[in-house]
Amino acid sequence: MLFYPMISLLKNLVLYESPSSDPFFNLALEHYFMEAWALEKSVLLLYRNAPSVVIGKNQNPWLETSPAFLAQNKINLVRRYSGGGAVYHDPGNLNLSLILPSGLGRKELLFSLLQSILDRAGLKNSEVKGNSLFYKQKKISGSAYYYKKQRALLQCTLLVDANLAMLHESLKAEADLEINSCAVNSLRALVANCRDFDPDLSVSRITGIIKALLPQNNYNTEEARLFLEPAFLSKIQAFREELRSWNWVFGKTPQFECRMNLAHSEKNPKKVSMTIKINCGIIDQISINDDIISKIKNYSGLIHQQNRVFDAGVIKSML
Repeated sequence: MLFYPMISLLKNLVLYESPSSDPFFNLALEHYFMEAWALEKSVLLLYRNAPSVVIGKNQNPWLETSPAFLAQNKINLVRRYSGGGAVYHDPGNLNLSLILPSGLGRKELLFSLLQSILDRAGLKNSEVKGNSLFYKQKKISGSAYYYKKQRALLQCTLLVDANLAMLHESLKAEADLEINSCAVNSLRALVANCRDFDPDLSVSRITGIIKALLPQNNYNTEEARLFLEPAFLSKIQAFREELRSWNWVFGKTPQFECRMNLAHSEKNPKKVSMTIKINCGIIDQISINDDIISKIKNYSGLIHQQNRVFDAGVIKSML
């Protein structure tokens, strides 16, 4: 399916390329287009982020990544407003978001755009599987969707020249935790960069292809500059602060139980464990069998963790 017949459906399309690499700003900008901007407008937003793991609204960060690893490596942890699975962002990963009137919010439109881009880049015959796009059996794009009464958001990543080694490390779950949760789980797949199939491909080249696909009279970059006026930025900043807050990143985690094993030692030769119930990122209950209390290094400190923020590293240090 070609993108050309479908572009005519997008009246008053505005193409905006974000100047920022701050993932909280870019997702706030995306949300602003959904919530606060002219409802009759359609927007194609392009952005790249500093290294980040972006999880879906209904996911568990300890299942999708290791918050401790991300902090140690100065990688942002971001929870987006839309659903779907966890993804890794860095400057080699191009993000595309279509924000449209709800009647146009079909994922076929997004995949039509992506496949038209790849065809022009020389990567023909890409294949849509579920909410992902594959080329030669490797996943190169994942997508997520968010619908309101009058607006729709279709968003996707496109792996062009990302750090795949860091992608794999960043999307490993927290070690030594057995989690029972109703949170949405990511679907794992073998991934590749577009550049793996053509070394001459780059984010700038892909961006140029996108601009060439759009009829010149269908986008207005002058109008896009209005988004940086103070009145707009104040609204975007409010969304950004929400996205950065602990209450959003961790506090929105669906309730879950975490089973943690005590470390093996001469004092603790057998594998024993305890169960922690966490609600909205706060420890509700710690269940420990009486026969293992003496084996815990800091039992008093552990008990005092109840009603506090769950921090796997802190808990592990007390076992």
